[in-house]
Amino acid sequence: MGCLQTTTAVIPVELYIPSTISGTISPICLPSPPINLTTALPTSTLGPGVWSGPGVTGTTFDPSIAGTGNQILTYGTNPGSMFCSSTSSIAVLINSASQPIMPIINPMCTNGPTLALLGNPTGGTWQGSGISALGILTPSLATTGTNTYTYTVGSSTCSAFNTTTITIVQYAPVLISQPLGSFCIYDPAVNLQSITPTTGGVWSGTGVTGNYFTPALAGAGTYTISYTTNPSPLVYCGGVGTTTVVVNAKPEANAYPNITEGCNPVLVNYATSTVPTGLGIWDFGDGTARDTGLQVSHLYNVPGTYTATLYYTDDVGCKDTTVATSGIEVFALPVASFEPSLTETTVVDGQVQFTNHSTVLNDNTYSWDIGNGMYTSANLNEAYEFTHSGLYVVSLFATTSKGCVDDTSVVIRVNPDVVLYVPNAFTPGSDGLNDVFYIGLPPSGVDYSTFHLTIYDRWGELVYETNDVTMYWNGAKHNSGPVLKQEVYVWKISFEDEKKQYYEKMGHVSLLRK
Repeated sequence: MGCLQTTTAVIPVELYIPSTISGTISPICLPSPPINLTTALPTSTLGPGVWSGPGVTGTTFDPSIAGTGNQILTYGTNPGSMFCSSTSSIAVLINSASQPIMPIINPMCTNGPTLALLGNPTGGTWQGSGISALGILTPSLATTGTNTYTYTVGSSTCSAFNTTTITIVQYAPVLISQPLGSFCIYDPAVNLQSITPTTGGVWSGTGVTGNYFTPALAGAGTYTISYTTNPSPLVYCGGVGTTTVVVNAKPEANAYPNITEGCNPVLVNYATSTVPTGLGIWDFGDGTARDTGLQVSHLYNVPGTYTATLYYTDDVGCKDTTVATSGIEVFALPVASFEPSLTETTVVDGQVQFTNHSTVLNDNTYSWDIGNGMYTSANLNEAYEFTHSGLYVVSLFATTSKGCVDDTSVVIRVNPDVVLYVPNAFTPGSDGLNDVFYIGLPPSGVDYSTFHLTIYDRWGELVYETNDVTMYWNGAKHNSGPVLKQEVYVWKISFEDEKKQYYEKMGHVSLLRK
């Protein structure tokens, strides 16, 4: 048997503990709370191990400390052993989705252009009224008012969002449907909203108070007034419109008559000198129909005092009412009237009395004219003796204290009514005392060529006849021979006066013998 040598060696034998890691950690989206690795990842049960890696403290993994990216976590067993140690690793994906920064957008008008909204970081998606996913905002499609818009960034597993608000303001156009027109300065205030369907705007300009334009406040002239929609604070969502308004001054018409008084009837010419054109309507104040024109004439035919009124309208329709510078006093006429005691008489009885019946009797003065200037007087009553035949105009003129005159006339007929002188007896002879019978006719008023005288005795015998008014009967038959016997004889005469009026008279005469 050989030589046997035995030696002994000590060999350490260590327990091998595998570093088995079961399961996975889903990608993490920051921010995220810390993770307990003992419960999140099952490991070998043969013995404890040690976790290491970014964000690892003990068995706690804090993703926010590890940071974004694909982080490697290691689990090792038998720490400190050089031979039987074991390690395993697991990758954990950490994503970051921080809240994006939103743009600040001023209010927008519904008629405004489209606007691209940009968030930070870019690449996200948008949601809200009137906006596309890419962030194109169309104001006209958005809801009027304050809208909230959401911007989201990141993936479906790790995203972040933020919101912003944008006010969409309804555009208010300026629509002036009609001109405001021209006014007279005295016209009442007009509601400016009557010329625009748009409400909520503000009117401004001379003569404007609120929504009203007052011509008197503006004064005469031409003005431009403005209408502004959405004036504050979003001027750009409205507009400014203008219109021109003309305020015409009130015309100042005068009215004057050419006379101020007169005796009835009175013709007055009225005129106005301050306005050369336009329409004038005159009320004469006496109840008669009105007249038109800038110059008119009117006849007042009723006594009284009257004042005319002019209603004037100029060429643009502005009016003025004015009264005449003075009234018109129409004086009443007197009524001349008288009564003659006779309207027809003869030269023998030519005395005529004239009694004045004029009104108003005691307030007038009078003038008598008899025979066209043959006799005149200023007496209240009058008398006159007509000594010649004819037709005589007697006129009475009555004059008031205002100088108004009325007259009246009466024709007096004075006939030549022949008064005969015929003796009723005579004594034929030659003693010169009542020796002849003759007919005495007046020196005027008789047509002597028509004279005819006849004398008859008691038996109707013609004893004398002549056509000569200057001839006489001496008592003899036909004025020849002895004187006829004493008795009563009948005479008859005929003639015409100068007016061709025929007269025929008869009578008796006694022939007495001496």
